[in-house]
Amino acid sequence: MAFKPNDLNDIKNTISIFKYGSTLRCPKALKYRMHDFLVIINGGDNPAIEWHHESFRKWPEHYTILSKLSTNKIARLQRLIYSCPIFYNSLINSENKLIKYGVVSYDQFEKNLIHWPSSFLPGRFHKVICPLNNIPLQLLNIINLNRMQALKLSILSLLKYDYSISSEGIKSLFSDNSLKYLDKNYFLDEIPNDTYEIPLKNILEKIISISYYGDIRCLTNHAYKKAVTKELEGSLPYLFSVYFPLIVELSKISSGNLNLNSPNLSNIDKLRDLARNIASALENEVIKDGLGGMNTKIKESKEWFEFHRIYNNTNPSIMCNNNPVWIKKTFESLPDNIISLCCKKAAARRLRMLSPLKLLSKNYIQTSRLNATLPWEGDVIADCIYYWNLRSSIIGLLLGIPSNIGKLMSYFVYKMSK
Repeated sequence: MAFKPNDLNDIKNTISIFKYGSTLRCPKALKYRMHDFLVIINGGDNPAIEWHHESFRKWPEHYTILSKLSTNKIARLQRLIYSCPIFYNSLINSENKLIKYGVVSYDQFEKNLIHWPSSFLPGRFHKVICPLNNIPLQLLNIINLNRMQALKLSILSLLKYDYSISSEGIKSLFSDNSLKYLDKNYFLDEIPNDTYEIPLKNILEKIISISYYGDIRCLTNHAYKKAVTKELEGSLPYLFSVYFPLIVELSKISSGNLNLNSPNLSNIDKLRDLARNIASALENEVIKDGLGGMNTKIKESKEWFEFHRIYNNTNPSIMCNNNPVWIKKTFESLPDNIISLCCKKAAARRLRMLSPLKLLSKNYIQTSRLNATLPWEGDVIADCIYYWNLRSSIIGLLLGIPSNIGKLMSYFVYKMSK
């Protein structure tokens, strides 16, 4: 009997299976590209050993020559690297389609989605992803927390703010009676409480870009923008169904600093219902058949066209106050690895501004901006995400070398046996 992705549910210690990637959002990819899956199993070394032992017994052809040495070693390899605790089996034939599935233990999955040591696991769940079975409530809560963090990070990166110093204050610093002016505190301790309107589409683009910006596969600006645009166009209703409830939830706990901006609330209700129906149709296709996805039936449905028509006419957005207290509090609630990386990037920028050449330059003295780079500034967050993704993609590339070599060796042995 031919192997199907849903068969992985039958292995002991399997918690959930998710499908992700381009085959979920593109009918053409659904036919011709490799289908990607993620299997979450019970945490700990023993469950991982048991899972791979049973999987190897059922489907030894899934494993490469290099990984056929011992299921204990496979389990150790899977749990070896904290930032990428996944073991992949790839190029597997299933009903004349190629699939790839990664296996991750629940304890490491949880830590990755909470702390974000790399973009491997958190990034997967920022975009369109569908379960092949029911999701336990605890797992669903972790996934929603991860998505909320992505939403907060995206909003912070789109705000515009800086600490300022008045031109009068600058002149006073270089005059004889500067102490008198310093008592007036020209260095503003607070950012002006301006209100910014941010289109929801910009927020969703930023959320998607968290996974792509800096990725070694999208280093050119053209490749990066193309990847983000394709992802957004192919999964806008699904992303709306996921992130709109989170925006509503965030607005309730933001003390009035973030509010939904829409002159026509009835349109928002229609968008929410249409998005939910489209997302449900997609998830049902995947549950019914693990090799299913965003087919032409969904993309050519009345609900699909109606959603995009209302969305383009409504253009939903949020209103966000530039409140420094709220901004700082929101930043401090982000994953600790992102906070640490942003702080390091901001500190490095401040250090560069204190170089002798910068200090002696005329522009430095005459500037109307105090060079106190903050870790939650948009360009600092962008640098952080770029480095974070670049590092993660290089690690992934290096980890994939043994697997690819193993597949080539398996193919060579197969050909030699013919």
